[in-house]
Amino acid sequence: MKQYHGPATALEIKDREDEHLRLGGGLTWRIDEAWSLEYTYQYSKNNSTSNLYDYQQHYFSTGIAWNF
Repeated sequence: MKQYHGPATALEIKDREDEHLRLGGGLTWRIDEAWSLEYTYQYSKNNSTSNLYDYQQHYFSTGIAWNF
């Protein structure tokens, strides 16, 4: 978890405070000795005193790997 304490942006009056949380995981499925499939998921949530920086994000990725 990361935290930010800093000055206000040009559109705001009060100082900004953020708390950022990130969680994720992944799976790898071996097809055979050389090939595998990879799946990952990541979730990010930024809690901010500013509406401009208050968000949540879901990130999915897949891949194929060849080992030699």
